[in-house]
Amino acid sequence: MDKAYLPLYKYNLIRVGSKNDGGYLVEKNSYEASDFVIGLGIYDDWNFEVQFNKPFIGVDDNLSFNFLFIRFLKKILYMFLRFYRKKDFKIFIDYIGKLYFYVLNREKFIKKFISNDQGEGNISLKNVINRTDSNNIFFKIDIEGGEYFILNKILKLEDRIQGLVIEFHDCDQHNGEIKNFISKTGLTLVHVHSNNLGGVDKNSDPLVIELTFSKNPEILSKTTPSFPHKLDEKNKSNRDEIILTFK
Repeated sequence: MDKAYLPLYKYNLIRVGSKNDGGYLVEKNSYEASDFVIGLGIYDDWNFEVQFNKPFIGVDDNLSFNFLFIRFLKKILYMFLRFYRKKDFKIFIDYIGKLYFYVLNREKFIKKFISNDQGEGNISLKNVINRTDSNNIFFKIDIEGGEYFILNKILKLEDRIQGLVIEFHDCDQHNGEIKNFISKTGLTLVHVHSNNLGGVDKNSDPLVIELTFSKNPEILSKTTPSFPHKLDEKNKSNRDEIILTFK
């Protein structure tokens, strides 16, 4: 990978969210300084937002009770088709809790598509961020390629952002845009992780990466970090981690 993706130092990182896909490493100062979380592209997983233990908004154009209930029924069917395992029962119970949480907290969720244009079914980043008066927001962004349409909007609003985790897709096609964002943002790049669900390009570089940024990171050591970090988890547990090399 290009050295533009390599954080300068070792920073104080913690893990938030699911053990595998959906969990991310964030910088501790940005975690503590944030008093509101905005998750873009949450689908049916808001463990990250809940574990932050701060008020949050989750945005996803799929999200509704019907969407969650249909996924719940599919999980039940899958559980019985493979003749039930203890692990399946835990997933079943967890999803009941998820449905219950959604019903009780619908005001936290926005069923919209993130877009530069405001319209039916769409919502702009500016209108999402204006749902709160906070100037200490942590953003988690995983919108399956839509991130490239809002990078300039993030730059304009970053005076209100304490920390950011953003997943970049099709990195081979958007390498220049990602590096441009890294160079222009006033936030510090503190961590990079390869998503092993995305595969690699012809140079064995990951096609999907997770980048973490912080406004005022705590430096643990002014030495070059190595990857994966000890707190990193494979997005897909039964696939090999994609090892990052920088040149």
